[in-house]
Amino acid sequence: MGTLVTGLLVAPLAVLTPHQAMADTTPAVNWAQSPAQGPSGRESAYMDYDSTRHRTVLFGGAFQGTTSNTFFSDTWEYDGTTWTQIPTAGTPPAGALGQMVFDAARGVSVLFGGGDNAGFLAPITWEWNGTTWTPRFTTHRPPVRIWFGMTYDSTRHVVVLFGGDGVDAGGNHALLNDTWEYDGNDWRQALTAHSPSGRYGHALAYDSGRGKTVLFAGHDDTTGRLDDTWEYNGTDWTQVAATNSPAARFWHSMAYVAALGKVVVFGGDYFVPSVTLGPNNETWLYDGTGWQQLSTVNKPSPRVMAPVVYDSANSSLVLFGGSTEVNPIQNLADTWALVVPESAATLSVSSLQFPQEPVLSLTTNDVTLTNTGAAPLDLSSVAATGDFGEVDNCPRTPATLATGSACTITVKFTPSSGDVPSAGTLTLTDNVPGGSQSIPLSGSGAWGQMQASSEPLAFGASDINPSGATAIAIETLTFPGPATIVTGFRADIPFFVNNVDCPLSQQLSSGASCHVQVGFDPTIAGNYSGQFAILDNEPGLRHPIGVSGTANPIPVAITLNVTPTDRVPTFGRLLDVTATSSSPFGTATFSLNGHQVGAPVDLGGSGSAFVAIPLDDTTIPAGAGTYSLLVTVHPTDGVHSDSAVSQSVTVFPAATQISSTGTGLAVQGTAVTLAATVSVPPLQSQFDYAANPVWVRFDVIDGAGSTRTYYARVGSAGSASVAVTGLTPGAYSVRGRLVGTSGSLSPNPYLTSEDLRSAFAVEPVRGGFVAGAGPGIAFEFAPGGIATGSLQWVENVQAPGPDGQQHDAYRIITSTSIGSVTSHSHIATVNGSVSIVVVDATTGVQFSATAAAFQLTVAADGSVLVTTNGGASASLPPGSAVNHL
Repeated sequence: MGTLVTGLLVAPLAVLTPHQAMADTTPAVNWAQSPAQGPSGRESAYMDYDSTRHRTVLFGGAFQGTTSNTFFSDTWEYDGTTWTQIPTAGTPPAGALGQMVFDAARGVSVLFGGGDNAGFLAPITWEWNGTTWTPRFTTHRPPVRIWFGMTYDSTRHVVVLFGGDGVDAGGNHALLNDTWEYDGNDWRQALTAHSPSGRYGHALAYDSGRGKTVLFAGHDDTTGRLDDTWEYNGTDWTQVAATNSPAARFWHSMAYVAALGKVVVFGGDYFVPSVTLGPNNETWLYDGTGWQQLSTVNKPSPRVMAPVVYDSANSSLVLFGGSTEVNPIQNLADTWALVVPESAATLSVSSLQFPQEPVLSLTTNDVTLTNTGAAPLDLSSVAATGDFGEVDNCPRTPATLATGSACTITVKFTPSSGDVPSAGTLTLTDNVPGGSQSIPLSGSGAWGQMQASSEPLAFGASDINPSGATAIAIETLTFPGPATIVTGFRADIPFFVNNVDCPLSQQLSSGASCHVQVGFDPTIAGNYSGQFAILDNEPGLRHPIGVSGTANPIPVAITLNVTPTDRVPTFGRLLDVTATSSSPFGTATFSLNGHQVGAPVDLGGSGSAFVAIPLDDTTIPAGAGTYSLLVTVHPTDGVHSDSAVSQSVTVFPAATQISSTGTGLAVQGTAVTLAATVSVPPLQSQFDYAANPVWVRFDVIDGAGSTRTYYARVGSAGSASVAVTGLTPGAYSVRGRLVGTSGSLSPNPYLTSEDLRSAFAVEPVRGGFVAGAGPGIAFEFAPGGIATGSLQWVENVQAPGPDGQQHDAYRIITSTSIGSVTSHSHIATVNGSVSIVVVDATTGVQFSATAAAFQLTVAADGSVLVTTNGGASASLPPGSAVNHL
């Protein structure tokens, strides 16, 4: 069929896959050729079975000639005996290579896709109602395609389409693996988590017994012929590890045969490694777990692209035409049917009469159902009417009763009256011709007698049990008269009664006794009294017994849901607390750190109370720490008593930002002012620095690693500064941290921030030197027999920590030795070695430490360039440095 649609067919590739066939286990199924004359020889025709009108419908198809191809637009119908061409107007365009299925819910044939000599047919959906073809111009529709799979999901009432040979957005050949569904109004693409690979020449069939769409085999551009089996449940595709799979093939015929309860595959172009390839005439069955080859006495000749449908009225699989594929290619016009023998249901009796029984008693009789036909019996229902019922072990659809097998139907008789005879019918609905069988049922009832006595029952006082009975007792009942039939029990709320061993709806002999369980199950605490009663089949007869009990309240159960408005409880923010009580009514009182938060909150009938607790000076004046949250519930539902629950809450300082200002390049002997500005924490409009003291600790580190420490308290404007004197010439780095008090390293209980890292330099008052400072870089160097000075270079970076995650970090580059300090033509050059240390920006923990060589150059305009042989480099703008060499 390679020349029907120009440029769309890719020649199949052979794939070597092992194959083993199973022996046929399905008896009496055989292919039979119909003598009916029908449509002319053709392949890839559109065909379905109209189960409403019991007709096989065929449209179009293609005849592959030696020099040209002919596409048809004729409509035919087949009733199982005779083909009839139907005169129509306004048919779909002549075509083939598409699909047609019958929508049983709407009673129409649905046609889509295909192609002709010019290429792809327009993606228009057509419907045939038995008299007229109607185009459906849907809002959405699948793209153009040929050789795809399509079936009808009779459970969800949608047409399911998958894959095929189409084109991509650029108009190039593409194998599709999309899934679409059509509900009679519009097409919808089903986006599934899994899917078969893109392919063409595959087949789809809906297994109505298991509620699954089955896909088998096909052809792709890489592997060639395929042999995989997939199932679609309306949500996702699943590949089935089916046993005994047929050889890889495509262009095969496939349909679900309800009489067999299996999917049937015929023919196609297959490949058996080291044996053969091309068209075949094998018949295979699939039951949802494995494949079984069916050996028949007769069978159609080998072929491909032959449409096949299941004729449910005639219990046969109808196949028409197709192509021999091999040269010289023949387009076939024969009609075949895979005939499935019919079943027969035989009951062991033609009627059933019961003897007289006590009213409301239960008597049973067994009826045997035997499948005396030649095919599985598909039983959909068994029912009995009147005073009769039934239970059985007979299989229901989709399971079947095998030929020669039997099952038991137990007919139950429960007379409802002793005054008139009972009559009913036992009816079976199945797939036997005629659809149902029935036999008459008859019987009669007799009234019984009963007396009962009991002492009053007092439960006394117990704690109420909200999840079960508060108290339970066992009562003994006696029946002095014959033919007594107990029908049930009743009790006044909050009492209940359960049967222990009293036979219900059965005749009790004189002197019989049995037991019932009587329970006390109040919903509100208090004192109760009432009755429980024994009911029998004597009209209007009741036997009451007095009962009483007292229920005491129980402590209320409380659960807490504590949620901070930040990631963790933070000073200056809110703590959302929800208390859920086993009592829907009452009030909840909230306290944190011994401070009651607002007024008691009403539970509001839901048993839930909410409060937002401020984490500030009103509740935790000491700032960060661990505090006790206490919730007390006073219930008013009459079931519970007061109770309380506590939970520890750890509050953390509020995260803020700290930034520095101050001297970049100072002169020896003058004061260096270290200053820091602390921002208001995010999501807070202000912060009270007077009530909540915050200190900044400045650690000033020189080039030799010596540290001087200074403290400054943050003022009301959020800034802190301190003057530093006595610094010798050189470069210095500064680490700023928020602490609790002066002279301490303890974290501040109110605010927390990342470390502040900066650098500055001090130049000498006389002598030759080069010095400079700018964002993150400070240096001072002097020449001599032994060059002196230092470099401090601080960078913000992202670096991996011990946990393998990226962290905000500082890369601190400090000179360790000075090799030379020179100046030529107003350009100063410094060479030496540095240590490179990477530390966590929050904790100061060291991540890594390395050594490198550096070179620093000061240009005549005061601009600076500093580099290391480790790849780091930085620059400062003109005017950032002075050169006094």
